[in-house]
Amino acid sequence: MARLGDQFYYFAVGSSGIVEQYRVATLDEVVLERRWKLDSEAEGCVADDLGGRVYIAEESMGIWSLPLDPSISSKPTLLDEIRLFGPLRKGIEGLAILTHEANRYLVASVQGKSRFAVYDLSDQSYITTFRIEGANGIDDVTKTDGIEIFNSPLGKPYPNGLIVVHDDENKERDLLLNQNFKFISRNKLLDALGALKR
Repeated sequence: MARLGDQFYYFAVGSSGIVEQYRVATLDEVVLERRWKLDSEAEGCVADDLGGRVYIAEESMGIWSLPLDPSISSKPTLLDEIRLFGPLRKGIEGLAILTHEANRYLVASVQGKSRFAVYDLSDQSYITTFRIEGANGIDDVTKTDGIEIFNSPLGKPYPNGLIVVHDDENKERDLLLNQNFKFISRNKLLDALGALKR
């Protein structure tokens, strides 16, 4: 879901590469505003309401950026693409927005590397890549599909927000269990990233 002024939108992405933007007209009606097709599977999608842009992960190509406002005639542009020595690899999946003070960052799950790439949305530049290692009997996070970041307080356990990531397997007592989700304090991520100071 995305908000632009007093209007709400949502985006639908799919394995065929089709991306659609809908406007929520009423509680019972949505209107298709625009539709385009990527060359390969469309995966994660996230809107930066404050920046007025939407970001879409194309699994085999890169991360696309375009204005959130459908009235602006603009083709998607690549924020970053898969390249031999770049941070992205085939298998770009979930996208989420991390805020810190007055700054906003895009976090992308690079499933094939079990890593997360971070971009500064003020100039769409690449900052760093990180991974989530296991501790206290909890295994590493690997091959993440989806990611979500809550940038507001969520009670005592997460007073400064929460990161939720998909993990493809859960190893416990040498047994391979089902996929699961890991909850990580947003404070821990900010600390690990040096509060995103370059």
